[in-house]
Amino acid sequence: MKEKKIREREERQKGKQLKNKFSKFLIPLNKFLTRLTALRSTSGELMKTSLFNSSIETMLRTGSLHL
Repeated sequence: MKEKKIREREERQKGKQLKNKFSKFLIPLNKFLTRLTALRSTSGELMKTSLFNSSIETMLRTGSLHL
């Protein structure tokens, strides 16, 4: 029982470390994509860019995009 709790705690810590690692990468990526979106002039291009941004975020969250 004690070993199970230790293992669960270690798994949570690994998850937190991974989350921190990704957030350090995602914040600059998000700033870059926001600036890129701001450079787009027409609303059609703006919509395409925001769809692109959200698809990257989704891929990162689901783990289908490997860095």
